[in-house]
Amino acid sequence: TKAGGHVAIANTSVNNRVNIFENTQDEKDHHKDILTQQIKSWSTLLPFIVKELKKIQDPRNPGKVKHQLACIMLYTLLSFVLKMSSRREINRKMSSAQLQKALFSMFPDLTSIPHADTINRILQNINPENIEVIQIKLFKKLVKSKKFTRFLINKSLPISIDATQKTVRDGEWHDNWLIRTI
Repeated sequence: TKAGGHVAIANTSVNNRVNIFENTQDEKDHHKDILTQQIKSWSTLLPFIVKELKKIQDPRNPGKVKHQLACIMLYTLLSFVLKMSSRREINRKMSSAQLQKALFSMFPDLTSIPHADTINRILQNINPENIEVIQIKLFKKLVKSKKFTRFLINKSLPISIDATQKTVRDGEWHDNWLIRTI
């Protein structure tokens, strides 16, 4: 514990060790447990997110719509969560029969798999402020539900915005924030 009651958190790195699993079944079970916990946390937030996504006005011609806008936006969100780096990767990996079956069972609002080019066209025509409003509402919902209480510093939430993969801080508000990484 540092002065002011703050705990210094050591920088972490990936473990340098061999695989801890004795067989493939143990590894599958481990990954299944992680996925189960992840889905459990998503399941509390997704109904709210889907409800808000349905409020976004669809810029497309209603007669030519194959995929509902909320489904496309949910699919897009999942592609970001799963860290898909390109549209080709989205098409290749997220259109597999096994993943589709899992996605449809986990997310009932997701009824079809759009092509990544469709996602791109829709994102070009949607006002980003509509998505930002959902993000802000979700954040407010999380704050009200006290999900961030363990992160409070002097009864305030520290907020860091890093859109360029560069971290720069001014001032000395917290001991751990004296690091500058570029």
